[in-house]
Amino acid sequence: METHANVLQVSRELNTRNGNPRWMLLIGNKPGTAECFYTPCNANWVQAHDWHAFVGRRVKVDHRLVRGKHTIERIRICL
Repeated sequence: METHANVLQVSRELNTRNGNPRWMLLIGNKPGTAECFYTPCNANWVQAHDWHAFVGRRVKVDHRLVRGKHTIERIRICL
């Protein structure tokens, strides 16, 4: 699935069992229509991003549902 929207908020979640960071992004066009998207567990590319730099930016997110949660597969900033 693919979503185009603004990143409204970013917060760090608890680390995975292996000690890798996990992030939650609140993405939507308006605060009332936002959805939570999570970074995948134990994915090395997650550590390469400064997630707070995405706040306020319009992004294109490729994601899939994993255990009922939107899990980010790829994220890009739209210009």
